[in-house]
Amino acid sequence: MKQSMKRIFTFALASAMALTMGSCGKQVAEETSSLPPVSSEPAEVQPQGNQNPLTGLYDLDETMVGKRPVSFMINNHHRSWPQRGISQADIIYELPVEGGLTRLMAIYADYSKTKDFGSNRSVRHDFVELSLPFHTIFIHWGGSTFGYDSLKKYGVDDIDGMIYANKYFYTDRSLHKDIEHTRFMTQENLQDALTGTKIGLTGDTPTAYQFAQEEDSVSFTDSAKKAYVKVSSAVKTTFNYDETNKDYTKVEFDDDVIDGNTKEKVHIKNVFILYDNIPLMSDGLHVDLSLSSGGGWYLTNGTRTAITWSKGDAKNPLTFQTESGEALTVNPGNSWVLFVPDNMKEKTTFDDAQA
Repeated sequence: MKQSMKRIFTFALASAMALTMGSCGKQVAEETSSLPPVSSEPAEVQPQGNQNPLTGLYDLDETMVGKRPVSFMINNHHRSWPQRGISQADIIYELPVEGGLTRLMAIYADYSKTKDFGSNRSVRHDFVELSLPFHTIFIHWGGSTFGYDSLKKYGVDDIDGMIYANKYFYTDRSLHKDIEHTRFMTQENLQDALTGTKIGLTGDTPTAYQFAQEEDSVSFTDSAKKAYVKVSSAVKTTFNYDETNKDYTKVEFDDDVIDGNTKEKVHIKNVFILYDNIPLMSDGLHVDLSLSSGGGWYLTNGTRTAITWSKGDAKNPLTFQTESGEALTVNPGNSWVLFVPDNMKEKTTFDDAQA
């Protein structure tokens, strides 16, 4: 009996220990399962620096954060070449103007590092409408009646060489060219003009595009090592892909596009070729881009994709979509936006194809 009781006691004790251990095991399991899962993915690296809203690059100088961009009307007559300062522009818009020629508008988020700008030419109304979404300070030398009307209509802060010729601009007579090809603004002139005119310098600048998070991450299936674009009988442009720098250089009038400040070719990360209806205006001389919507091409990394674009109201930004209707993602970097008449669309070819 004593031995039986001992066996019963031993069995009870063993059972109790087993239950306790089972309970403890269950508790540990429950506590372990309540912990968050461990991720094997590397932590996302946050970009360092200040993002330039016009290029998407994180290289904007601290002193320029919160400052309004500046836009310059730049001569594109072949006799005016080389232009000065265009290699440091964030966005260049090239638009048809009268006589079958084109003119440029160069926009800078950081204008403090460019030595000279120009040569400066007169404003056209279409450039004003493209500048409005960025709230730029608009610099030009003269303008068409339509251009001046547009500046006044939209209350644009501008600095006009017709008013401030000798004060904030200079004429480089050493060039021995026609006077309209010799008008420039130096960095010192620009700083004096911004101070002297008392124009407000601060403001928010929207991003120009939907930028990719990583540089060089956007490419497409179709090749675009060369793009041949005929704007008019007078203006034929070629964009050549540079494999080493992973960007484009530009040829026009059978000459390389060179920056007169650096004496080097201008390099372009993103090229937009946009088709638009461009009729003559009521004076029979100037042209009027619809700036409503249309089709075109986006070129980057030696590749291309067909796109659509839209703007509409003058104050609206240009927006870009893929053929499937999704917002276009753009590689960080500078851009050249070339508008081409609709009736020249078939004259755009790529690589070795012939128009």
